[in-house]
Formats: sequence, structure tokens, C-alpha cells
Amino acid sequence: MKRAAVLLSTSALAATGLAIGLTPASGAPGSQARSVDNVHAIKFGVPRIVDPVHTYGEPDIRVAPNGTVYVSGPQGTGVQRSIWNASYDNGNSYRLVQDNKTGSAPPSAVTPTKSTMGPGGGDTEIAIDRHNNVYYADLYALACFTTAYSHDNGKTVQSTPLGCSSAGADRQWFAMFDPAKSDHTISPYKGPKPIVYLKYTSGTTGSKIDYTTGDDPTNWHQGDGAAVIADQSPYSPTDAPMVVDQHTGDGLNVVGVGNNGLALAVSKPAKDGSAHLVTHYEPIVNTLPGNPNTLFPGFAEDKARNLYVVWVDDSDYQVYYSYAHVKSSGTDWGKWSKPRKINRPPSATNLMPWVAAGKNGIIDVVWYGTDMTLKELGPDGPSAQKNQKWWTWFAQIDHAATRTPHIVQARASQHPTHYNDICMLGTACIAAQGNRNLADFFEVTIDNQGRARIVYGDTSNNLAGPTGAVPAVDHSGASVVTVSTQQSGLNAWTGKPLAVKETQKPRAQINDPVGDARYPVLGGAKVDGADIEKVQMERDKSNVNITVTMRHGTLADAATAAAAPYGRLVVRWQMGKTLYHAGVDQDASGGAPTFYAGKTQSTDSCSVSACDPHTLDYVAPPLQGAVAAKGAVVTGQTTIYTIRVPLSAVGNPTSKSLLQQVEAYVFASALPGSVQDSKAQSDADEVPLELEGTRSFNYRGN
Repeated sequence: MKRAAVLLSTSALAATGLAIGLTPASGAPGSQARSVDNVHAIKFGVPRIVDPVHTYGEPDIRVAPNGTVYVSGPQGTGVQRSIWNASYDNGNSYRLVQDNKTGSAPPSAVTPTKSTMGPGGGDTEIAIDRHNNVYYADLYALACFTTAYSHDNGKTVQSTPLGCSSAGADRQWFAMFDPAKSDHTISPYKGPKPIVYLKYTSGTTGSKIDYTTGDDPTNWHQGDGAAVIADQSPYSPTDAPMVVDQHTGDGLNVVGVGNNGLALAVSKPAKDGSAHLVTHYEPIVNTLPGNPNTLFPGFAEDKARNLYVVWVDDSDYQVYYSYAHVKSSGTDWGKWSKPRKINRPPSATNLMPWVAAGKNGIIDVVWYGTDMTLKELGPDGPSAQKNQKWWTWFAQIDHAATRTPHIVQARASQHPTHYNDICMLGTACIAAQGNRNLADFFEVTIDNQGRARIVYGDTSNNLAGPTGAVPAVDHSGASVVTVSTQQSGLNAWTGKPLAVKETQKPRAQINDPVGDARYPVLGGAKVDGADIEKVQMERDKSNVNITVTMRHGTLADAATAAAAPYGRLVVRWQMGKTLYHAGVDQDASGGAPTFYAGKTQSTDSCSVSACDPHTLDYVAPPLQGAVAAKGAVVTGQTTIYTIRVPLSAVGNPTSKSLLQQVEAYVFASALPGSVQDSKAQSDADEVPLELEGTRSFNYRGN
């Protein structure tokens, strides 16, 4: 979460899946890019909600070799907590990684469901080695990091609250030396692997690189071999991530140089594995019209060892990239290409680029973009409050490391991701009354099937606390963490066309795998009373009728299994700019269930960037925005819950209305939906715990 202020320059769209063939930027070497064709048209599946309760900005994403998908992000220094989620079902649904060292989870809704292991709430970072071990870091109060690791797929976690060499730290990134046999590494280091490097902005000068090794992931070497880079003029640190070349073991970092320039800092490894002192700097681009550390450069290496840096500068807010081939010696990089522009209309003003690299010459790039130009936005640029719409954009570039790149641009979000301003002033946003709910970045990664998976914050719901009031320091828009997965275009690992596995076409029902409802939620025992088998929706003249089929048992059984007072079934969706839900509550004693529906609410908390929604609240009457619904329960080999939701309770959807990202969940909860979640409970993370979740689908009433 970048704290330094960024100086601003004074200077109805097609549906998801729009693909645009692009040409190199004016002045770039080479001929025009090849035109788009049907093979390269890019579409995305229905986006998945990562966490139905916790909301957070600047999410990161990684996919393990075994297919587990991990997402994390900060909830703010005010609550000293960040959130870490894991998916065992190919990203269809996620569960909370809990502070669980013994294998037995604490009772739900009695002990907080806190997801991290120590102080935190700031920037988070995840890395995964070739053997599926997961490493995690969480920044606390601009001071240091809580670092953690898991050797069993997130089921249990070990941690240490000291992951920095000295007090004063910001914006950390992991980079890993974990070479495969095919990398033919020549690194002088022969000790335990992986080496995990932690690069962060120092509170004094430059960027520091501490490290730990695979045999003791909590023992961070700090001072004894920790490198410092970009600490002397004309070089300066950037917030770009770090790359480690697996062949040489070199630590590679993008740093600032001179007047808005960029350079590559190359650190040769020592025999003890430390990221040794920088041996030399290589120029990437000497001078740019604006600041390229504008939330902030992306950096990646492809399988052919080509390097790519992607940036937006604050002179024009366009997305550019440059590349460099490894030298013929195989041990260094040479001349970088001239900058090439990536984005094209209708993405006119852009922020927060990120890049992931696949095989030789294939890269995936993402950013937030609006169709409003800088001229239309005025001197405040992206921070202008002119009701602009921001979408999540994606570009796939093949032949990216040549003079003739082929760029295909597409929308990755089903609807606008954000409305109005994106504040660019860091922690000064609180004084400027600017919206920083998206924080500073989002990410794309390439999964094991060569598909881009994009994690982003969706604040389009405009939620702002239970009363709807938005004081000067309280900003509307709960950042619902969302993952969109590429369905067509190129497999980034092979270069071959992807097979479409899913479309966004509306449907009336989905089936869900059995046996995935568990307590503890990762690796625990099966909870039949929470195990969803099928979700169906049907609209008639008066109601939306929702039917959820559960495997054996009831919500009371689910509550008992998770040592919670209540079991809750919630089906949620978004229509337009509003989140809606329908629910069923039942206490652990097996009392009569209650049925309800209405507008989803949120509970706000505060941090260094002002106040915003931190948790979602699926309310029932008598709370504002909710009404009672009729329902029925049929028990037997399965349990079937039917909720008859009055159309008036959920925005009066017509036969043409699209209900987006419908998902069903079962929670263990301390309270029913009729009791408002308090700020104290939200701050302590005493909130409903997800036991079961389905994949998302779109529905249009018949």
C-alpha cells in the first residue's frame, strides 16, 4: 500500500469479450502489429467472488503446481488484519486460511476467524515453490512484516512476526530461487532450496532484500548478507516486484534513474544464497514525460528469459511496455526496446498495470481503464470526481519480444469495476477526501492450463455502512474481491488456442461437487448439513424462487458441526450497482428456520487511508433493506430449501434483468441475519465463517 503521494499530471462500451487488434506505439521500431482474428478473440467466464464476507483492496493471486489458488489482501492497519483465501476446486470457491497451527480450528463465531498470524493489515504477498509450499507476508503499520508459511496446502500455518531487518518498511514482494533441472542453474549457491527473497522499500534509503531458505522459512537473514539497492544517486527505488533468474540466480529489480527514467538493477547471488550487492545497472529508458512509478511498474520474465517491464506514467496515463533479450552469453541482459503502447480506445485513461509472462514472447497485461480522456477529466486526472466508469482491462501480447507484437485487448469484468475517482495521493487521500478503496494495484497470474486469472476489487456496489451515510473520510464502495478467468485466446504456456470451458450465458441452475463443505474449512471433516448439491432460480410474476438442495442434514446440523449458534444459507448476486441476497437462518437446536431477502449491507472500519466497508452483512428483518420471505424445507436423503423472494425486495427484476455472479454459501455464525453486525465484531473478525460455497453463474428471469 504505497504511502508516498504521486503528483498528478495537468494534462457506453461494448460487452465483455470485446477484442481489439492493436499496433505498436508511434515511434516504436518495426511494422504494424498483426490484426486480430477469431482465434485470438478473448472472452472470460463468469467472475468468482473470493470472499463473501471480507472485502479488501489490492489483492494478489498465485496458483500452486497442485492447482490450489491463493488470494490475499489487506483489510487495513486499523484492524491489524489481512485476509488470506484458498481454493481447492480450481478457483470456483474459496475458504479462509485461518491461524491454525494444531490442525483443530477454534469454535466458529466464538473465537475470531482471523486469517493472518500476527500484526498486519497492510500490503500482503504470496509465493509458492515447486513443491506446493506457500509463503506469505503481511505489512504492519509501516514498521515490519508478519511472515508465514504452510507445508500442507494452507491447512496449518507457521509464522513469525518479524520479517524485516529494521523498523520502517513498505510495499514488500517475494521472489524465489527454486530452479528446476531444466533451468541448468549456474548459481554458486548449493544449499537448501528454495531461497525466498523479500524485497521491500526501506524506511531509510533504497530497497532492502532479505532472505530465508527452505529448511527454515521463519529465519530471515537480515543484515548478514541482505542487499540494499537503488540507495545512491542517480538511482531510486520503485515499487515494482522483484524477479530471480533461475539459470543464474541473479536478483533483478526495476529501479528509477534520473529524471523519470527506469533501469535494471542486477544483483549476483553469493555462495550463502544472499542477494549480494548490485553489480551493475542497465538502462531501460532514460527519460519519460511523466513518473513511471505511478502505481507502479510491473515486471516479469518469460520462459525464454526475456524480461518485460510495464508502466503507466502520469503525463498521459497510457500503458506501455519494454522488453530485453538475454545476451548471447546467457548471463546478462542488454539493450531494451523502445516503449510500446498497449492500450487503445475505449480504454483512454489508465492505472495500475500488472504483467505475467508465459512462454517465449507471450505476456498478459491488466489495468483499470476509463473511456474518459485526460482532457475530459481535467487537471485532477484519475482523482477527478466526474462519475467516470472504470473497467478491468486485459491485453494478451504474443511475439511480445519482437518488432511485430500482436496485441489483443479485452474487458475482463462483466460490469464497471469502479465509479468516480481513484485517489492517487497515497495516505494523503484521507485529507483530500479521495476514494482509495481499490488501494494501489491488482494482479494477473497464469494458471497451470495457461489461462490468465485476474484478481481485482469490485467497488461498483457503492456500499457505505449500515446507514448509507458517507462522511468526508468514509468512502463508499465495498471492494468485493473477484477473480475472472480467461476462456479464449492463447494458452500462455504453449501458444495454442485455448478451449472454452465456460461462457457468461445466463442459466437457471448449477450443480456443486459433494463433499466440499468441511470444518475446519481447509482439510477438516465433511459437514453434510452444509454441503450444497444444486442451486436453481426461477422468476414468476411476483417472486424470484430460489431452490437449494443440500446433501443430508440441515443448517442446524451444520451449526452443530462447526460449534456455532447458527447455520446460515445465503444466495447472493449483483443487479446493476446493487448487491442483493436471499437467506435462511436456523439455530443449532433445530428451531424453525427463518427466510428473508433484501439489499446486502456492509460494516465499515478505518485505516491509514480513511474508512471504507470491511465486511458484508446479509441482513434479515427488521434491519434496513430486508424483508421477510416465504420458504419451505423438505428433508429426506437430501434437504431442499426453497426461498420465495418478493420481486420488490430485490429491485423488481424484469424478464430482461441480468442477475450477475449468483453464488450460494453456507455459514457458521454467532448471530442470525436479524442482528446487525457491529463495528467491534467486524474489527475483531467475529463474523460468519464460510463452510461451503458454489461457483458463480448469471441468471436472467424467464
